[in-house]
Amino acid sequence: MKKKTHKKHKILKNYLIIIPLILFLITLLFALFAYLFSLKNPSNSGKELVNLPPFNCDEISASDFKTNPAQYRAKLLCYIEYYSSLTSVAGTKYAIQDEKYRATHDEFSLKECHQIMHSIGRATGKNSKSVDQAFNLGDSYCHYGFYHGSVEGYIVENYKSENIKNNINDICAPFRKSGQIISEDDYNCAHGIGHGLMRLNKDELITSLDECDMLSDESEQQSCWNGAFMENTVAYMLGDTTKYIDQKNFMYPCNIVDPKYQDTCYSFQISFYLKMNKDFKNSFSVCENIPSEYKKSCFQGLGRDLVTSAGNDVSKIDKTGCLYANNQENQESCVMGVVSTLVHYQNTASDSRIYCDSLPSALQEKCINYIKNAIIVKDLMSM
Repeated sequence: MKKKTHKKHKILKNYLIIIPLILFLITLLFALFAYLFSLKNPSNSGKELVNLPPFNCDEISASDFKTNPAQYRAKLLCYIEYYSSLTSVAGTKYAIQDEKYRATHDEFSLKECHQIMHSIGRATGKNSKSVDQAFNLGDSYCHYGFYHGSVEGYIVENYKSENIKNNINDICAPFRKSGQIISEDDYNCAHGIGHGLMRLNKDELITSLDECDMLSDESEQQSCWNGAFMENTVAYMLGDTTKYIDQKNFMYPCNIVDPKYQDTCYSFQISFYLKMNKDFKNSFSVCENIPSEYKKSCFQGLGRDLVTSAGNDVSKIDKTGCLYANNQENQESCVMGVVSTLVHYQNTASDSRIYCDSLPSALQEKCINYIKNAIIVKDLMSM
């Protein structure tokens, strides 16, 4: 009898241990599901929100800019206006979360995520006391678009074209590291200055490039040029009047700007050509026919675009894309563009290695060396 009683007590003791453990695990699972659901759906963020702007952009049909420029422009402007309003009403973090969620099931939202993040950044920068305050509210999602836009918004809100020159070196001062390679934040800040200058100067590219040169750091100047050239194409996409776009020659204005700007111009203008023509193979022919000293940057730009057009997903990158180039030197430049983009934006070498392994053996060794160099640069910029 004592043995049976002892056995019952032992069983009961085991249950008393197991039952709380099961209840704890169930509670933990519920908490996990609730957390994941809140990430997927911004409306469950715990913050009571009223008067959110309606999202009506699905009503505008547009597949690509080349097929129907007016429709595509209207759809892009709709997204930009929606996210600008959402940021003002619900806050920066809510708007970013909304865009990340929408991009998981909305092809247009993913395709134009950089411009959407620009719009969230602009709305944030306009209401920030400094650029670094704005930076602290966002993140690097979709090629640092938020950071670029926040600088642009801050400049438009706080400066006029007449007084920006005297203050231009103050804007990115919080991120500047004397005597070192340009930091990531400094690079993105200077790039945003290029966008902002174009806005202040009403899309006058030459004036904006000249003002970029007032930055005291050479790396900041080059990053600023990038932003100015990019804003020139964005202005056209959004319907602004710019005399620095030629619809018969989408590589214009690279051939008319000062030679020191041309390398940067060709690197970015090839992306615009590709967007207008949607023909990767022919884009390589365009790079082959520009002045020889700028070909490397042009092909690197195409490598970058192979990654961005695949949504930064290495499994979707056209593994034969760089082979469209007419010789190994140009193919290697394209591969460098792919790898440096993957490393810079993905923060990992593993995706780059997957890409390298898919290439013909003649390109694999170079590709692996490019990974090593890109990691070194990335690490230095993050210090």
